[in-house]
Amino acid sequence: MQEVKLQLGEHWNVRKIILRSGSTLRLDHLQRVDFAHAAAILIPAADAITTGPIHADARTMKTLGAALDEVPAEEAPIVVAEIQDSRQTRRARALFKGPL
Repeated sequence: MQEVKLQLGEHWNVRKIILRSGSTLRLDHLQRVDFAHAAAILIPAADAITTGPIHADARTMKTLGAALDEVPAEEAPIVVAEIQDSRQTRRARALFKGPL
């Protein structure tokens, strides 16, 4: 949280930013923070050192394909997803129809 606060500077507002940790694959957890109505969602890659880049990207793709699939493209939040293997970018765009 401190890193995000430092990067945003004067734009930081604790009431407008929700940081959530845990599995992005748990739809019920994402619904608790009302992700479908967020202005933007940041999806950092899983720990590629521990799991490897293929597994890190697979987790990101599952998040894009499952959780965000329920949001209509015209209402979808901006999504910034960290992808380890640039060859997976095309796949990510196919899975998420909103702004990515």
